[in-house]
Amino acid sequence: MSADDALMHCADELKQHDADRYLVATLLPPAGRRVALALFALDLELSRIPDAVTERALGEIRLQFWRDTLTGLAEGTVAAHPVAQGLAAALGDALPLPTLLALVDARGRDLDDSPPADLAELVHYGARTAGALNVLLLAFLGVKDPDVARAARAAGTGWCLVGMMRDLPRAVARRRLSIPQDVLARSRVDREATFSGHFTPELGKAVSAVVAEAETHLTEARRTPLPKPARPVFASVLLAVRDAQALQKANGNPFSLKPPGPLSRQLTMALSVLTGKKG
Repeated sequence: MSADDALMHCADELKQHDADRYLVATLLPPAGRRVALALFALDLELSRIPDAVTERALGEIRLQFWRDTLTGLAEGTVAAHPVAQGLAAALGDALPLPTLLALVDARGRDLDDSPPADLAELVHYGARTAGALNVLLLAFLGVKDPDVARAARAAGTGWCLVGMMRDLPRAVARRRLSIPQDVLARSRVDREATFSGHFTPELGKAVSAVVAEAETHLTEARRTPLPKPARPVFASVLLAVRDAQALQKANGNPFSLKPPGPLSRQLTMALSVLTGKKG
């Protein structure tokens, strides 16, 4: 597969399964776009592993495949996988191996059946996944300001947490629950009712607690002045802010949300880049 075909594969997968980050990539200049497509496609591949396996051991095998593949890329060996080929084409010798291996390790949490223990663990997960990718993308764009990097990590963390709450109906249909155990206990959430797709005020209280935590990270990201080259990395913040507001307005009920269409989200992100507005 040619380099262009590999990156086209990455773009197609993101467009279909991770539209927000696909739009982030389209807002970047060509070199940055190639890097973003490859990095986001890798994270998408990792995120899909739990749904593709029937037991944890098989998921661990797939994670190990990516550890071996990334190590091979750093040594000049390109596996016969379009995402690996996209990474080779976009990053070449600049492959940030330790950061990407840490991403694989962080995604190992997705194989656990139990929710995270507390909000701190959930925040740590968001920071090591979406937050880390934001920081990495900034570095490839030449943005070296540590304050902007911290804001990018906060932006990714907040976006990740809001996304998990917004997508809760799809997760619970697979008997997965990303709300921390201490929040579930405080809110007295009936897990079996949740897994049956029944919304309760207790679940709404728990979702709202996670959204409130996400909003603190989004607020941190919004307070930081951005150089123009960094704006596309933060374009999804405005979407996360609006999704958070919609969830809070719905009393934490993600089952009742009617998300805006893709064109609306695209225009919102483009406006964010043009104006620097982050909510």
